[in-house]
Amino acid sequence: MDTPSPASATSWRDDLLVELVPHAVHRLGNQLTVILGTSDLLALLDKDPERREQLDSVATSAREATDLVRALGAHARSGHEPARAQDLRHMVNAVEQLFSPVAKAGGFEVAPAESSGMALVRGDGVALQLLVLGLLISQVRPGPGGERWDGIGRIRAVELGERVGLLITTISKGDQPLVAVEPDARAYELAASLDGRIRVRTHPDGKGRTLLLGLPVLEP
Repeated sequence: MDTPSPASATSWRDDLLVELVPHAVHRLGNQLTVILGTSDLLALLDKDPERREQLDSVATSAREATDLVRALGAHARSGHEPARAQDLRHMVNAVEQLFSPVAKAGGFEVAPAESSGMALVRGDGVALQLLVLGLLISQVRPGPGGERWDGIGRIRAVELGERVGLLITTISKGDQPLVAVEPDARAYELAASLDGRIRVRTHPDGKGRTLLLGLPVLEP
């Protein structure tokens, strides 16, 4: 009997995760709903201000956890869809729940950055979301040895004439230069399927880098 190759085993694992994660997310969502509802009810009935504040904190954490597992479930359930108008700014917001924990694990503080222009493109929304999430994570994940950075990450979408650009900038806050990270080869393939281009530029001082995803602007 032939031994399965590592690649085929990995592909099978990914297929199984797509099947398993939505069901796990559904159960987690149900359990978090119980926690959220109970804490809200107890906060309404409790007259002690300190206990009410503690219960409000529990409810807030449960809401954040619910948003996270729902985002994970939506990502795992996603498949291809027909091309339609997509707002790159909304796309970034949609993957933020999944991206932020990885950024924190890598030692990056995600700083808000204002987008400019309409940032509208046309394409498969599922493929575009996968691409955006993959590019974001590629730039902030911990190093191969688990190294963490003391850095800042900024994400913004800009309209650039005939192109729309997603700019992911990471900057080291200390003296340690950032190691250049190339996106996964599959990101370049997916970008090409969306008529997009990916470029990575290291800043002259070596303490920062910017990844640019360029996509054709949505024509009126």
